[in-house]
Amino acid sequence: RDIWYLMFENAAHDSIGGCNSDTTNQDVFFRYKQAKEIAENLVDLHMRLIAIRLQTEQDITLTLFNTLPSKRSEVIEVETFITERPFTLKDAHGRTLQYTVKNKTDVTDYVLAQQISLNPSKDVYMPKQVWKAVLLIEATSLPSVGYTQVSMVFDESSESAWEQTEGRAIENTYYRIAANDNGSLEITDKQTGRTFSEQMIFEDNGDDGDSYNYSPPREDLYVSSKAISSADITVSKSGLQEELTVQLTLTIPYDLEERSQQSVTTSLPITAKVALNKDEPVIRFHVDVDNHALDHRLRVLFDTGIASKVSLSDQQFGTIERPTELTQELEWWSNEHWEEKPITIEPMQSFTALRDEAYGVALLTDCVREYQITGEGYTTIAYTLFRCFGKMGKENLLYRPGRASGEKIVETPDAQLQGALSFSFGMHYSKDAVSEGHLAQLAKRYTTPVQCYERADFLNGRLIFSFRDEKEDLQSTYSLLDIETDGAILSALKKEEHGTGIVIRLFNPYLARQTAASINSSSLQHGETANLGETPEGHILKAQHGSLHIEPLTPCQVQTYIVKKK
Repeated sequence: RDIWYLMFENAAHDSIGGCNSDTTNQDVFFRYKQAKEIAENLVDLHMRLIAIRLQTEQDITLTLFNTLPSKRSEVIEVETFITERPFTLKDAHGRTLQYTVKNKTDVTDYVLAQQISLNPSKDVYMPKQVWKAVLLIEATSLPSVGYTQVSMVFDESSESAWEQTEGRAIENTYYRIAANDNGSLEITDKQTGRTFSEQMIFEDNGDDGDSYNYSPPREDLYVSSKAISSADITVSKSGLQEELTVQLTLTIPYDLEERSQQSVTTSLPITAKVALNKDEPVIRFHVDVDNHALDHRLRVLFDTGIASKVSLSDQQFGTIERPTELTQELEWWSNEHWEEKPITIEPMQSFTALRDEAYGVALLTDCVREYQITGEGYTTIAYTLFRCFGKMGKENLLYRPGRASGEKIVETPDAQLQGALSFSFGMHYSKDAVSEGHLAQLAKRYTTPVQCYERADFLNGRLIFSFRDEKEDLQSTYSLLDIETDGAILSALKKEEHGTGIVIRLFNPYLARQTAASINSSSLQHGETANLGETPEGHILKAQHGSLHIEPLTPCQVQTYIVKKK
């Protein structure tokens, strides 16, 4: 409830859009910071309340939580603590899981000096050395809406070592990616043999806009990573992931005055990590930028080769097609003297895509949510990493002539985003005409990582507050329910606000076809439809053989169900 109150305080019109003074934005940021920290601690607490009750004979266990309504098997990345002893990871069925220690930091003194035991008679395993580590784990058959316990078995090893290798190419089942001299990528779809050239082009240009609108300078200068003669390229690999690191520097104008003079004096260092997980059809990108220039925009470009009149992206409870070119609207703007120029810079929730009858390319994100389709023939997805500006409102913009939308006297130095910035997103190249349902499912998995809780008595202390020992009365694996669907997407799964039922909200992401679904659990009793406020609508769903079959959802329809268990 406290989290929702903080979120609602940030839902005022300009607050939620960031169109504020720096002081107001600092208040908005602090409320989001509080909401995020409370949420993370609630998740951590309840994962612990489950994990410490699981039956085990091991000193260290990892409990993996899958909040999606279907089983999943994939390489996951978790932050955890490991000791000096070699170990093998085994799942709840005794199967060995391959893992990779991607990096680690020695925290021995800090961790072991903080240990607290509330049960002095208990024999607690105390290691000689402790590292804080990032692990890649090949997780298999994680239960839907459930958890499973993974044990560290000491003195044997299932580690796949992380090693730097020669060359400048990586690959998995789906892709082969090679870096060019300038840091751009040649991405080959191994399912079709099709190669996409000069992918991941970084493009910088001026931003003469304000907190409300992007607007280009009247005298602009575009700087592209295509023009770079050489980038630093390294490759690291294990049996679970291959990663390509590209380091390059754009030299750009410091401000709009320099840009109008076509002068470049400021370095913009960029580090891009491109990762391929084992058997995953998504290419994972993480980009770090050190920004010390003013009034500019940085985008990353992917030329799909697909000339399309519309782009596809998700919105709340559905998908939308938008034109890639606004020919008629631009004529009206010019002839009828509209106050703002129509532009195709668009928002998305978690994906955008271009497709034709035979192929599709999509960008997935849980980060910045702005894109534009550009390039000759409108084949390029231009993904905004950041834009920075110095005024809350400005007048006489190129894209918005006349008055300022906001206060033109309010300076916003914070909005210049000086310093280190980080971004993450994914790319998916489809071997056929990609569907809205497939993209929505893929994006949902990408934005919903598996959660992990490590149970180890020696960690009790400053790192986590101490608990008394709990009775170990829970089985090592559990699934609440699963949802079978031909495309419907889970939007929410929660406890009923004023009752004992489980609230499940589904929506149909398709533009022109219905989707069906069934909710499955051996303990289902019945269900009923409800509105968004969880008020029953009177349509009762009876369970048959542990399944609730729901009526097909029409395109972009959202429906809430309240499910009762025995």
